[in-house]
Amino acid sequence: MTSTLAEPDSAPAEFVAPDFNLLDEPWIRVITTDNEPRHLSIRDVFREAGSVRRISGELPTQDFAVLRLLTAILWRSYTRDGTLPGAGIDAAEEWWAETFETGELALENIERYLDEQHDRFWLIHPTQPFYQVADLSTSSGEHSAVERLIADAESDYFSSRAGKRLYNLSYAEAARWLLHAQSYDYSGIKPAAVGDARAKNGKGYPIGVGAAGGGGGVIIHGANLIETLILNLPSPRIAETARAAADGRDEDRPAWELSPHTSQARNEEASIPLGALDALTWQSRRLRLFPRDGLIAGVLITNGDKLELKNNRADPFFGLQHSKNLSSKTDTVFLPRRHYSQRTFWRGVESLLYRHGVLSRDLQEKVPAELPDNVEALSRLSRHDSGALQRRVNVELVGIDYGTQDSVITDIVHTEIPVTLTLLTAEGSRWSEVIVQSVRKTLEAASAVGSFAGMLVQAAGGEYAHNADASREVLAALETEFRNWLFELPAAEPGPEPALEWRRTAREVILDHADALIRDAGPQAYQGRIVVPDAERSADARPRLNSAGTARIWLLTQLNKHLPLQAPNPAPNKESAQ
Repeated sequence: MTSTLAEPDSAPAEFVAPDFNLLDEPWIRVITTDNEPRHLSIRDVFREAGSVRRISGELPTQDFAVLRLLTAILWRSYTRDGTLPGAGIDAAEEWWAETFETGELALENIERYLDEQHDRFWLIHPTQPFYQVADLSTSSGEHSAVERLIADAESDYFSSRAGKRLYNLSYAEAARWLLHAQSYDYSGIKPAAVGDARAKNGKGYPIGVGAAGGGGGVIIHGANLIETLILNLPSPRIAETARAAADGRDEDRPAWELSPHTSQARNEEASIPLGALDALTWQSRRLRLFPRDGLIAGVLITNGDKLELKNNRADPFFGLQHSKNLSSKTDTVFLPRRHYSQRTFWRGVESLLYRHGVLSRDLQEKVPAELPDNVEALSRLSRHDSGALQRRVNVELVGIDYGTQDSVITDIVHTEIPVTLTLLTAEGSRWSEVIVQSVRKTLEAASAVGSFAGMLVQAAGGEYAHNADASREVLAALETEFRNWLFELPAAEPGPEPALEWRRTAREVILDHADALIRDAGPQAYQGRIVVPDAERSADARPRLNSAGTARIWLLTQLNKHLPLQAPNPAPNKESAQ
């Protein structure tokens, strides 16, 4: 996919002067609470986190990669002393709730930690460049053009750039894409790095996608970056890390506290990170950026550390789902839950909330899953009588769809779910069943629209086929309405009214789409024709009339099944067949 270039004429790596320290130089793209775009250094993004609304780079996956880095810095700076800022280890839940309510970061801890680690954050360095290997090379002495660093899905971004910048990146851009490559690089054959014992016949054989690519990230966003950082620090895990540090067991460390990596892997086989810090900074690739005249002109990407996905609970941003295929009578296997490009929002709502007492014990055993630690930990908030539970947050789902054998990036998966924070806690379990059942019934009703559209084609003289596009279109329209309904769920005790309100809204949207489909079907569909049902699809194979009117009557029966109204006399203009 990418071209190969000879290495640029420059001094050997050991004579390259350190340049562009990520702690001090602006490279993180953000949107402020005043909707102003800015570039901030790591130090400044923590100092100004209260006025930063979101990280806002080139891709949602890139933003997640940057947030993972910031989370690791915060996590380590808060726990390395064997305690928590201003609190003891045993008071982690209270500390978390108080920190979230006050909305302040322990900047003294952060600044002190960053001062100590300053020399490990040079993007360009003769011996220890950030997230890179200084002397990484191939036997041919060649490397790729810098476009290799940019995700396949972002090719338009790169090719649309003009002039000399087409073949290089600024240090700031390269830093952002460096994190993205470590997190989401595709699998497939890589160049063989000199010194990598795994390489054979001049090739580095596939070890899987980047550190975050094997699962679907779940991020809880608050009103500003301070809230976001705190919301994604699970208090039980934070306390566990601090307790380990107090006991001298802090093997779980971020990548920059380890000895600089070489081309060799840490372990010969796939391995599970030692903890959250290891997971958040996992080096799935060995990389080297090639600078020229103050810009990055090339890159070499080879295999790094292979991540074990089975029963990997180290990463706080990923939920798990049971793998029936990989499990046995003696070995239960969970894998990271991925997001999918089809119905991402609807599947996301269901997977996010269904564990809070919605399913019967029997069904939970049939469909076992585990929430991400950042979401699971919020159930602890129910023990605190706090107005913070009424705050509105956005739950972001982000991931990547990979193509054949994960060797190419085909799509970015991204959606956001607006909820009241209460819904993510144990207190919100009383709403969960209403929400999840509404999702399931809505999906069934949308599927009926696809069948309805197929009936119209048949009524107009064509062959019946379920119209998946019609289902997708109505779901897209319903998604906007569902977001509004979800966001406005009252804080009162659940009753029949909220669910009924949604069913009314959904029926109205669906019937509007149905009427549009009827208009587009043409006059022949109104007249209809006699059809003989497929015996395999229908128990009644007698000939019958199929017309726009009979199809609409069928759709109404499906809506009454999946989205019933309690009102005895529905409005005639919407509920009467044509």
